[in-house]
This record gives sequence, structure tokens and C-alpha cells, in this order.
Amino acid sequence: MRGVSFAGLLVSLTAASFSAGPAFAAPSADVYGARPELANVSLSPDGKFLAMSVPLGDTGGVRITKVGGGSCGFSGGKAKVRDVFWANSSRLIVKVSFTYVGDRARQDPQYTDEIYRYISVDTNCQDTQELMADYKDIGNITGVGFIGRAADGQHLLFAALNLKSPNHYVDSHIRDIQLTSLDVFSVDAATGKFERFEAGNARTEGWFADAAGKLSMRVDKDVQSGRRTVFARISGSNDWQEVYNSDSVTDPARLIGFLAVGTKPDTAYVVTRNGGDKYAIYEFDLKTYALGRLVFQNARVDADDLLVDGYSRQAVGVSYIDDFSTAEYFDRDYAQMQADLAATFPGEQVSIVSVSSDRKKFVAYVEGTQNPGGVYQFVDMTIPDMSKIGSRYSGISASDLGTVKSFSYQARDGFTIPAYLTLPPRLTGTGSIHGRNSWRRAGMPYCSRSFVARAVLARVTNKQADSSGALRCKMTCQTA
Repeated sequence: MRGVSFAGLLVSLTAASFSAGPAFAAPSADVYGARPELANVSLSPDGKFLAMSVPLGDTGGVRITKVGGGSCGFSGGKAKVRDVFWANSSRLIVKVSFTYVGDRARQDPQYTDEIYRYISVDTNCQDTQELMADYKDIGNITGVGFIGRAADGQHLLFAALNLKSPNHYVDSHIRDIQLTSLDVFSVDAATGKFERFEAGNARTEGWFADAAGKLSMRVDKDVQSGRRTVFARISGSNDWQEVYNSDSVTDPARLIGFLAVGTKPDTAYVVTRNGGDKYAIYEFDLKTYALGRLVFQNARVDADDLLVDGYSRQAVGVSYIDDFSTAEYFDRDYAQMQADLAATFPGEQVSIVSVSSDRKKFVAYVEGTQNPGGVYQFVDMTIPDMSKIGSRYSGISASDLGTVKSFSYQARDGFTIPAYLTLPPRLTGTGSIHGRNSWRRAGMPYCSRSFVARAVLARVTNKQADSSGALRCKMTCQTA
């Protein structure tokens, strides 16, 4: 596996010219199973360019559009396009991957691995550079994770595996790799050249940088015991200080996961149940090693993820899944953008996708009954003006959607269970859903069925789990 060559990767990023006219052709009739027509929309820090991934060829492609007209793009060639983000206002970073099949994989498929790399491209789609292309010691992996930007705005910080040690890294998805550590490298976005920024150790599994590009937290994991230890650099010191050790927590409901460097000095954002049954987001004081302010908690569902600003990497909000995947912002600017969008698109789900560095321009995503295919909008608050970038699935119209009725009911133990009834278009009727909360808690599948050929209303009755745990359902259906 050490002999894998990436020399042909840049050559495969084939340039393709796009006009400023119509978007890519709509998907086939099987629209619900098609790839999105555009995704990963990202606005350059100066607000002058939009980048997005598009379904071009077998592996996908990238389009860069200048706000106001004109665009270019390229295909992934042999490499699959995974994501895009801006290094600065003149360079776009494209995350790509390809499948590596070594000698052992021919006998055992578990040794097949997906290898990830990063490509830098200018706004004209002409100059492409593979990041860390000449780092031979890395073998099969280079960009394990993008951490943030250095203070000069030109260099990026990536974590990458160092494969020089005889130590075996049993946690790696790539088998039989020998490595020393997970190190951090500073990479020039224009040339792809790099230098080691800071070395980790054999137990390091993660790094966190603040908005200024300073490495502020490091996470180590002992593979044998599973113990995680978090170290931080407190203000005024370059030394690593232990601030959290999972072995010190005896109650599993109080275990803490570190998510990001906090916006206040010497704080971090963490996720924990804090003794309850729902995960919530808190501030964590790196000086006192204690939980601080409650940032977000939902009485019904767990906090899902922390939302960060694409350029500064500062935390701006939280996502969670209730009736829909929902974004809630604690950053005032983001919260105001979302409020303005909600007023413009009442009843729709709205979120902020990408924001310029001065926060005067942004990309929004809108989805709901009036925008069922999901729409990206470009908003310029300096004019002010809003224009449609495109739809994820343009073949889905509002008339294709049925009405969703939400309600809840209580199990015998008093637990409230949410339920939903979807009525196909032009169909009216009633339905009921009954169930036992014990199935939900045991992780068993719901007794449900989808009807797509004709308008059908299903009534589910008399469900019960037999001694083997299998669900038995009686379905009574009537067609419209």
C-alpha cells in the first residue's frame, strides 16, 4: 500500500467550460433517486464567486460561478467529488476520493479503502494543485481533516497521518498501516507545498484550531482502554494542559464530547447529556475544567451537531432533527439572516449555507411545501437583493406533494410518541397509527409501508411483537 501513486490525479481533473446560461439538465423521471443537480454551495469570502458540486460524468464535477455572470467548471475524472470550500477569495479547495484496491483486497474486500485528497483550483478553473502531493511518507492518505486557516489567510491547516513508525494503529480503517502520529501541516493553498506545523503522538486522534489559526485543543485516545484525554493551551501559554479525562467520569450520562473552540477565551463547546436523557450543547471552561453556560437544549430530541462559519470556523448554531432537520443559530448575525428568510418564506425550512467574511452576502437553503426540491438562494444585503442559484431537484413540484399530518399519542407507560400521516395529492380520508413504546425503545422497526403506484390510505391496527421480537402487523388499505 505504500506504493500507491497519485501522480495522475491532477491530470484527471478535466477542465470543462460552462456558459452563464441554464443550469444542468433536470434528472430523469426517477427524480427521487437521482443525484442532486447541485450541492455543497459555497460563497467565496469576498462574496464574488459561488462554487458548487454538480452531477457531471460518473464521478461528479465542480462549477465556479462569478456573481453577476460567467462560470467555469471541471469534472472529477477518476476521482469522486465530495465537497468544496474556499481557502481564500482566489482559491477553491475540492475534496475528492477514489477507491484503493490493494493486493490483499483481491482476496478480502475489507481491505478496500476510500482514499481522500484535496485539490486547490483558481476561480478560472485553469490552475489546479494537489495539496501535499509530494509528501511521500504519507502513503495512502493525506488530508484526514481540514482544521482551519492560518492567520495569513494563505495557508491551510490539515491533520495528516505520519506513517514512519513501526507502531500499529489498530483504530485505522486502513489495515496494517504503520504510523507515528496524527500531525498538523500548514499547506500553501496556491502551490500545495507544506510544512509540519505541529506533531502529535501515537494516541492523537483530533485537533482543534481557533479562528486565528492557533492550535488550541488536542484529543488523545488510548486504543486499549478507550480512554480519551483532552489537552488545551490556556491563554498566555504554549504548553499543553490536561483539561478532561473520560476515565474520571463514572456516570455514562455525564461523558463529554468536545466539538469546537469556544468564542470566549479559554472555553470550548461540548456535547453531553449532563445526567439527563437528551444531548445538549454547553460551554466548557478550560481553566476550571467545568461545564458552563447551557448553549442549546431541546426537550424532545438530542442536539445533532454544531454549526460553524465556513470561513472563520467559529461556532454559530446547532442542528437537530425533530419533524425536520432544523438549524437554530445563537450567533446574532446568523439568527437575523434566518429570521429574515423565515419571514420571506413562511412555513418553509430555512438555513444559512455559506456567508461572506463581512457577513453582508450569504447563501440560503429553502425547502418545504412551496420549494419541495430544495432551493439555494443568493442574498446580497448591500442592495438588498435575492436571486435563485438553483434547485437540488428541479423535477419535484409543489403539486407532487401530499399533505403531512402530524400528531402524537401516548403509550401505556405515558411516553409520548410522535406520528405522521401522509395523504397523497387529491386524497382525503382518515387514518390511525397504534404502537407500543417498547418497540421504539428497543430499536425495532416501525410497522409501516410505502405506497407509490396509486393513491392509497393505510390503516394499521393490532400490532404486537411475538416471542421472537418480530412485529406482526395487520394492514387494511383502501384505494382512492
